[in-house]
Amino acid sequence: MIELKNVKKQYDDNVVFENLNINFENKQITAIMGESGCGKTTLLNILAGLTDFDGTIKKDYDNVSFVFNDNRLIPNLTVEQNLKIVNNNIDLTPFLKFAEIENVRNYYPKQLSSGMAHRVSLLRAFIYPSDLLLMDEPFRNLDVVLKLKLINLFKNLWEKDKKTVIFVSHSIEDVLNIADNVVIIKNKKIALSEKCKQKNIKKLITNCLTKE
Repeated sequence: MIELKNVKKQYDDNVVFENLNINFENKQITAIMGESGCGKTTLLNILAGLTDFDGTIKKDYDNVSFVFNDNRLIPNLTVEQNLKIVNNNIDLTPFLKFAEIENVRNYYPKQLSSGMAHRVSLLRAFIYPSDLLLMDEPFRNLDVVLKLKLINLFKNLWEKDKKTVIFVSHSIEDVLNIADNVVIIKNKKIALSEKCKQKNIKKLITNCLTKE
């Protein structure tokens, strides 16, 4: 379990959140929601050790993999090289076949469609030997067909290797399709923390996000 206690983060005079207290269950998928600027990405950065903060985190993970909202593939490396750079001791062929991109393993990122690049990014995060996977709006700005394909790929990969996953999303539908738990940040604190498998969860999320 990951436990955050009295976590505070501010940039100069801007307090992003304060006294943030939340637990994340191991090997479950938790969605983080909230309006723009509420600190969702900042929370991921704190968990990844990319920014300082006040407060404490009790954690049982060492390595973290991160899917950013852009793919961040290394342009001068092929698909295979982009994957091997995070795990050189793995047979990539079954993963490439699983993601239906085996035929582009020697392509460079500029030769890939956006959908293929997203698949490579997801694969890279899963094959990296980590216990915690963070994702910052990984399915944003995708057409419906591509989004569904990538969500299915993510879910299938997760079934093979059930990492603890924490991801940011603005889509209630994506959250309910993917997550075990949902957390909403509002007014610098946790406004909602619930299991997704309950009948009234969509109403709870909607009311929390829209309530003044």
